[in-house]
Amino acid sequence: MTQYPGYSEPPQGDGADDPNNPYRYGLPAAPPAYPQAAASRGPRPKEVLTAVRLMYLRAVIGVVSLIVLFATKDDLTRQVRDASPNLTTSDVDNAVTIGVVIGVVLLVLYIVLAFVVGRGHNWARIVTWVIAGLGILGFLGTLASPETGFTRLLGVVTLLIDIAVVVLLALRPSNEYFAGPRY
Repeated sequence: MTQYPGYSEPPQGDGADDPNNPYRYGLPAAPPAYPQAAASRGPRPKEVLTAVRLMYLRAVIGVVSLIVLFATKDDLTRQVRDASPNLTTSDVDNAVTIGVVIGVVLLVLYIVLAFVVGRGHNWARIVTWVIAGLGILGFLGTLASPETGFTRLLGVVTLLIDIAVVVLLALRPSNEYFAGPRY
């Protein structure tokens, strides 16, 4: 019979008398299933749960912002054209379209991050900090631009949510949760 590395034949007979026989009580136990391992991490602390809910709320606000953007796309195009008269109509349309595409991609990314942060993956928490930090900086950059009252209100609410998410995910209970067992 051909021998393979790491493979040994089970002993012949019942092997109950041999203390070195790994099969003497039957097959070795299977490793624990993933749900049992996930349960060892413990429940999500309220800080993480609140941060995840705020992330989903921010995604909803992002959808509302995209709807407002589509409704006011002509005004936005006019504002970009007025601010940069050297741009062609095609350049302005491309800039607005690129802005919409980036908005949709960030919205989907934020939803995925909310889900993964809720599952306790530290890398997602770090990416969330980066995205939220960019959102905070982005708001500060738009303070000088002319915006409607509703758009400004959405921006302020989004800013407050981003700050809250960053803080909640940096608190001690969150740190302990994300420092739990790795999978």
